[in-house]
Amino acid sequence: MAGHQQGSVRTALVSVVAVGAALFWGAGRLALVSPFQTRADRVAASTARAGAADGPEGAWLAATVAGASLVAYEVDGGDAVVTVEAAGTRAVGRARLRVNPAVAQGGSRQGLSASMLGALARADQVFGRPVPITSGLRSTQRQTELYAARASNPYPVAPPGSSRHESGQAIDVPVDVAAILALASDRTGLCQPYPDNDPVHFELCR
Repeated sequence: MAGHQQGSVRTALVSVVAVGAALFWGAGRLALVSPFQTRADRVAASTARAGAADGPEGAWLAATVAGASLVAYEVDGGDAVVTVEAAGTRAVGRARLRVNPAVAQGGSRQGLSASMLGALARADQVFGRPVPITSGLRSTQRQTELYAARASNPYPVAPPGSSRHESGQAIDVPVDVAAILALASDRTGLCQPYPDNDPVHFELCR
């Protein structure tokens, strides 16, 4: 009988130790999630929702206002998927599209000049797929909103009335696309006029 009791005690102790180890491991995993990652995750979620509602330009604006950078934007099935970078930390967000997928993928081309559309068509051939655009034609109101939020924008913003975006002669693209697009300027006719402080901004080569 005594042996049976000792066996029960040992079993109970083993169970307690196992539960304690599991709790300790779980707490350790939670501790590994830094505040920076938590913030980046929140920004990615809100940016994805904006992209799902307003396409790549909406995603870009949401990330910019949050003080982050839109690294990538794509449409995957019926979802808008974004990658953002905030305070040196990257995160991915996904949200169900609330606009026509065609608009979500290339709606920001609407209103661009004929010359810009021609350059983009050449760029599409180089990429083998449509070049994603985070910001294309902007209304004066949108330019005013961006200018008002320029303190949180990692890139410079021109005052309303002076941006080539307002005439459909400039585009912004995701950071990872910009690096590739810059290498193909001789084939596309798209150049980076400000490669150092505004590398995502492209205009027609002059």
